[in-house]
Amino acid sequence: MWNKAARACYFLIAIALCGATNSVYAEPKSFSELITSRTAETFVAVQQYLPTAVGADREAAARWLFQTATDFGWESQVIDIAASYADAPALDPATALRAEQVRLLGLAQDRQADDAVERYGMFLRKLRLRSPNSGSDLGQSLAMQFQLADDREAARAVYETLGSAYFLNAEVKDWCERRIQRLELSGHLAPAVTGASLTGEPFDLAAWKGKVVLVDFWATNCRPCLEDLPKLKEIYAEFHPLGLEIVGVSFDEDESALTEFLERQKLPWTIVRKEDATAGRFHVELIPCVVLIDRSGKVAVSDCRVEHLRGALRKLCSESP
Repeated sequence: MWNKAARACYFLIAIALCGATNSVYAEPKSFSELITSRTAETFVAVQQYLPTAVGADREAAARWLFQTATDFGWESQVIDIAASYADAPALDPATALRAEQVRLLGLAQDRQADDAVERYGMFLRKLRLRSPNSGSDLGQSLAMQFQLADDREAARAVYETLGSAYFLNAEVKDWCERRIQRLELSGHLAPAVTGASLTGEPFDLAAWKGKVVLVDFWATNCRPCLEDLPKLKEIYAEFHPLGLEIVGVSFDEDESALTEFLERQKLPWTIVRKEDATAGRFHVELIPCVVLIDRSGKVAVSDCRVEHLRGALRKLCSESP
């Protein structure tokens, strides 16, 4: 295991080489690169500052560190710090929960699958008498990290662990079964996305060969879908110059409502009308559902949480077809 100083140094160099450059290496080419590079510098500085901080100041620094790790996909850089906070008995419950999430996602990114899945099961046991939502959200993000590491068995184990923890909950059981079914797509050439755009032109996913594609199954009357849109706009602005394309597959039945919504929102990506064939090929019955396709045309992640997309897209956009 690397010590903290070595890990921090490697982290800044990796950020520089991936295009989110520190000014020592190159001038940032965009606002997004500027923010990412400066945040990376602060992220390392806060890690170094934490051991000397005390009281409320220490708590504020830890909360910022964990939130930033989640926002930028840097969980693996703070596994040890997150573990120390997650295991602290007197810690604020919200900070402890975020720390545990960061630790598990960091372990998954670090390809420590067995440890991550085991600790996920422990996390679920603590939630057993509570709502399963935080457990399913974390499970979805863990499965995403394992798919990015080409470990679909670990991704399956996550959903099986969640289903077992809530075996009396039919809704959770069905949710897990659907995602296990969708895992069959991961690592294989993406199914066809067919449908007409709102201008009537046919859509052809093959035209984006060599691009990273995000397929967003959504609708204007789906509240979680609408809550994802501001983050998707940020992600599109950041990663479109690096080769990202987004196609939104609308489940709206009222075309006039969709048209009015798009006139107000002015989404910068392609929107196509839902076809049952497309939804069936991707095993999508419930929305929102976000699928990532890599530059070679294969499904990289069959089901994503939008708040954890940055790390995945940074990886996929840096890869060759």
